Amino acid sequence: MAISSIIEIMESFPNICDLQTMACMTLRNIGVSIQQLNLDIDILECIPLILNAQKGHGVQVHKDCCDALWALMGIQGVVLEPTLLREVVYYAIEVTEVHVVSPEYAFSDCVVSSGIAIMAEARAGGCAYDMF
Repeated sequence: MAISSIIEIMESFPNICDLQTMACMTLRNIGVSIQQLNLDIDILECIPLILNAQKGHGVQVHKDCCDALWALMGIQGVVLEPTLLREVVYYAIEVTEVHVVSPEYAFSDCVVSSGIAIMAEARAGGCAYDMF
């Protein structure tokens, strides 16, 4: 029920940055809880919404999007289809690059660590080799 409410919020209010940020923070917490409790809950619907939040709001939501993606990708049994996995990895590369290269955002908000963790999770999932 909580996930469907978050999905509805993210879909209904894509232009409100604060709501997107809070939704990503909530998805991060849910993802971590699912990991700790080893639950079987389908969260795949959330990943494109997180990517859309990043596309719509950019640097303002990088940290929260990265954290949410990392937490959701760490759930046992989550297998992203190759196209979505490719999009997630490209996103991680993009935000990591912004926060390494840009003097304005240099290594801000631990985004580099989260971005690298997403790429590592993608590789650990065994899908990275099939992506390209």
